[in-house]
Amino acid sequence: MVHYSFLLLVISLAAGMESDIIGGKEAKPHSRPYMASIQINKHHTCGGMLIREDYVLTAAHCLNRSVFSRKDHFEVVLGAHNITQKEKSQQRIPVKKYIRHPMFEQNNEINYSYDIMLLKLKNKAKLSKYVKVQPLPKKNGKTPANVLCSIAGWGLKSPNGNQASDVMREVSLKLQFSTEWGFREPSYLQYQTTRNCFIYY
Repeated sequence: MVHYSFLLLVISLAAGMESDIIGGKEAKPHSRPYMASIQINKHHTCGGMLIREDYVLTAAHCLNRSVFSRKDHFEVVLGAHNITQKEKSQQRIPVKKYIRHPMFEQNNEINYSYDIMLLKLKNKAKLSKYVKVQPLPKKNGKTPANVLCSIAGWGLKSPNGNQASDVMREVSLKLQFSTEWGFREPSYLQYQTTRNCFIYY
């Protein structure tokens, strides 16, 4: 099985507002030290990954401008397994600024174009066995389809649930390209994203 950590952003990692990671099993604590919990006013809204000591990569739709204001406390939590507890491994770092892809467009609740965003951290993360950087894929690198990939986050435990998991969960899914689906009904895609990874381009 291939661990495509880069897919964390392209399949949309919102676990609080809109979760596309559903089910799976509890991950081994701190087995994914690159994972970040993105929080607004200490409330988990999305997952992301640390790609440099001062940058986190996530999905652009995670930050809804209609619900986010300058008064809100915007931060990332690194080194976490249970995001409701104050673990000694955790690092809370405020977000200095966010950079959405300039062509990001939200067409509807589940269809996003250029759904990618960088978070510039106010301070650099202190790397340790609990907090590590996840390298990005090489430029022009080929990603094969129809292989199993592994994704993680604080998503919903079940499709009918309405609350994110306190602990990090992981699931193995089949990697497919969006062009394989053609034009599908939104409800069909919403169901399928609980089982498959998609790369949009």
